[in-house]
Amino acid sequence: MTIDDDFFGPPVATYTRAQALEDGTLVDLSEWASARTGFYGGFTVPVAVTHALWAAIEAIPEHLEGIADVRGRAHDVLWMANLAARGAAKRGEWVRDFLVILPRRGERRQKVTLRVEIGTGDQAEPVVTIGYPSDF
Repeated sequence: MTIDDDFFGPPVATYTRAQALEDGTLVDLSEWASARTGFYGGFTVPVAVTHALWAAIEAIPEHLEGIADVRGRAHDVLWMANLAARGAAKRGEWVRDFLVILPRRGERRQKVTLRVEIGTGDQAEPVVTIGYPSDF
């Protein structure tokens, strides 16, 4: 038992990153985010996007069908998130909002604000999560 357990008592519930990945709340894009697979997202740590952002990446507008694809849209998000994360790290920050062009069905607005958060995973390893600011 830790000091926190003595003061606060045991946790009522816990929800791990692994559980979020398993149930689809987060979508693992680690393979796409790494240069090892020929996809230059620029990350060297595990990367996941929120379910809401993944749905937007998959929602290719009709006028872009045959031109845009999911992998290319994910690349745009990952690349811009990488640039934002690098800028945040230089300033000692762990969260940074950034803009990306991500046209979606039924929306006129193309630029969306996303957030990249550098944090720790279930085993205290560094991880990155990307989503809408309201997802966090």
